[in-house]
Amino acid sequence: MTACGDGDGDAADTAAADTMTIRMATDGTATGSAVSLGVEQGFFEEEGLNVELSASANPPAAVAALQSNELDVASIPVIPALNAQSQSINIKSIAPAAGFPDDPETAHDYDVQAVMVMPDSGIESPADLEGKNVGVPARQAIFEAFIIDAMKSEGADPDKVEWIALDFTSQIESLRTGRIDAAAVPLPFTVEAEENGATVLWRPGLEFYESGQTSTWLVSPEVQENTELVAKLQRAIRKSNEYANENTDAAIDAGSELTGIDPELLRASEQFNYFPSEVDVDALKLANDKLVDMDFINQSVNVDDFVILPTE
Repeated sequence: MTACGDGDGDAADTAAADTMTIRMATDGTATGSAVSLGVEQGFFEEEGLNVELSASANPPAAVAALQSNELDVASIPVIPALNAQSQSINIKSIAPAAGFPDDPETAHDYDVQAVMVMPDSGIESPADLEGKNVGVPARQAIFEAFIIDAMKSEGADPDKVEWIALDFTSQIESLRTGRIDAAAVPLPFTVEAEENGATVLWRPGLEFYESGQTSTWLVSPEVQENTELVAKLQRAIRKSNEYANENTDAAIDAGSELTGIDPELLRASEQFNYFPSEVDVDALKLANDKLVDMDFINQSVNVDDFVILPTE
């Protein structure tokens, strides 16, 4: 987070003083599409922000970079974000990255995370994952929580699962070759998995969250102290999210560029991310309560303290 600008004269000096470079990281999935479009459309520039956009390797890496102020802003799924907060790591949620619309009739259309299996696996329900090798992008994170929750609801024992941490692309290849029995991936990697012969076992996101955001934009301790900067980020992210929802083709193209997945495959899937405008505090509290009940996080999170809501 640095002031930036160059040139001669008073006007250039004023522009330099008013412009700030922000190090911002997506989570490496299509949830970064909205902000990528927002940068392209100039929504951050309107707020005097020059965004250096990158992608985090995984949620723990993003949390560590935020904690050390190596990143200013990062998109992280809600579950690892709450997990980090439960460990007293100083991060705050300022805006939703992706999630579900308020209308429950259309929310299912945006349930873009899936547990995938091969059609000849014999796996027909979450309970059948007992004793299986299951790929997840990171341990103690979003998909592990989804699967544990679903298995327990069916009376199965998640302690009998062999969890294997693999990035999304490696999960798809490992599923195809039989190294793992199930892969846990979000859009657009669900499309790639289907292209490699996999089928959806179930989509766990809406079942777990019920509403609200699935990923959130978090800020570093340094950014938290700058209320004016937080407000600028919130305005720019909101505009980005609304623009992406209204311009799905452009959002798909941005998602393709971020992930390397053919945009025509994404269009053919007839499914893409939804980008909420506001943080749903009640939905975060529901997710927190579930994680506590599952013994997935060390202690309950004070969600009201975790979230910085817009003041305008």
